[in-house]
Amino acid sequence: MNLLAIDIGGTSVRAARVDDDLIVERVEAPTTSELTETVPSLAHQLARGRQIAAIGVGVPEYVDAGVVTSGEVIAWSERIVAYLSVIAPVRIESDVRCGAVAEWSAEPGSSLLYVSWGTGISSTLVLPDGRAWEGHRGRAIALGERRVGEAPLEALASGRGVERRYEAETGAVVATRELAQRRDDPIASLLLTDAGELLAAAAIDLARTLDPARVVVGGGLGSADTTAWRALQAAWNRASLGIPLRRAHHGADAGLIGAALTARTAR
Repeated sequence: MNLLAIDIGGTSVRAARVDDDLIVERVEAPTTSELTETVPSLAHQLARGRQIAAIGVGVPEYVDAGVVTSGEVIAWSERIVAYLSVIAPVRIESDVRCGAVAEWSAEPGSSLLYVSWGTGISSTLVLPDGRAWEGHRGRAIALGERRVGEAPLEALASGRGVERRYEAETGAVVATRELAQRRDDPIASLLLTDAGELLAAAAIDLARTLDPARVVVGGGLGSADTTAWRALQAAWNRASLGIPLRRAHHGADAGLIGAALTARTAR
């Protein structure tokens, strides 16, 4: 069964054709204010000449019962749903819940706290039966809004937050992906270490409260062995919670795989 999975992030839109839970084709474009053009264009590229059963879309916004209810990160429009519906039935979901369900499906049967650590920061609890806990209004994902002094965690420890802090220190605009590869840049190393330790403190508190069977970290920063990840892991180990911490099984593709799983619920 051919499904389309679309993962809209803060910096890029990734789309894939998924068959039997395997990504068989993918395309990508930058995230811009023209999502009403970008998203349908990518979908039509993948759907051309094929029968598509359904489309799942993960967005970095609050989603309540399949409806986007915020506009903090991307220029969302319901016209996107209308354009995609020409191809197949569409289901919209929060990107972090997509990633969380994908990771649970890789090792089902126990609860999981999923933390998405990339351009932004968010989290989701998946119950032992595989349901992502949405909260009353679909907003049980807001780890990045936790306060750290006068600032939200996301402003300090997310990929975008690290980039802005680096620019404030040096005057240079450098992507977090590049900063993570700089082994001889003490400012980059300091900021990435700080980001990992700040996220660890927030994740430790949340894990103590929710008591999941395991914690999985995904997203661009959470899927790679970087200074930031090693700082997070070290702080986590020092806390001695007895809860395993792992990088995402699906790596940076967790959101895409989860969007495909979400597509199965499209009507």
